[in-house]
Formats: sequence, C-alpha cells, structure tokens
Amino acid sequence: MIVHLAACPPEPSRHGPPKQVLLRSGILPGVTQVAVATFPECGEIELHSHATMYEAFFVLRGRATYRIGEAAFDVGPDDFFFVPPGVSHNLRVTSPPHQVFYWGIDGRPDIAG
Repeated sequence: MIVHLAACPPEPSRHGPPKQVLLRSGILPGVTQVAVATFPECGEIELHSHATMYEAFFVLRGRATYRIGEAAFDVGPDDFFFVPPGVSHNLRVTSPPHQVFYWGIDGRPDIAG
C-alpha cells in the first residue's frame, strides 16, 4: 500500500487544524490512524487526553511547545515524542507553519498485548 500525502484531502480534526489521514483504523493492528497536521499560524489548542490511545509525533517543520502532563517541551524539526493514554496534553505553535506526522496506537491491554 502506497499513499501520497497530496492525495489525502484535509478533513476536520477534533483538536486543531484539518489533518490529512494517511491510514485509518482497521488496516494495521492496534493503529488507530496515521496523519499529518499542519498548523499554519501561531496559536494554541485546548488541553485534552485520549483514554486508551498513545499518540506519537514526529515534527516535520516549525516549532511548538507541547505540554504533556505537568511538563513542557519545546520541539522542532526531527524531534520525536509520544503521549501515553490518559495524559493531558496540548500545544502552542511558536514558529509556524508547524507540521507533524503523527499516529495513534491503541493502548488497551487486549490490543497492545
């Protein structure tokens, strides 16, 4: 399976700007989605968490400060990080455009093994 990002139309996201979904749930075991999000300007998204999902990020461009739990991290191109299930997190874009490649991984014990 090969998917080209330009072939993925932007679609609404619950947290921030539209995302381009490369892979949806049900294709790879335990993966809920793989997507790219581009934050075109400075701004902040709301604090939120995912009860059963790990969220892993790879920064493609731009800079942002991510709050993960009680800690804050300044990230930029080529940085990788993840957020465990149930941990509150958000981001504040400091150098747009900020673009991340991210994926969700089901963290339920019966799925994750």
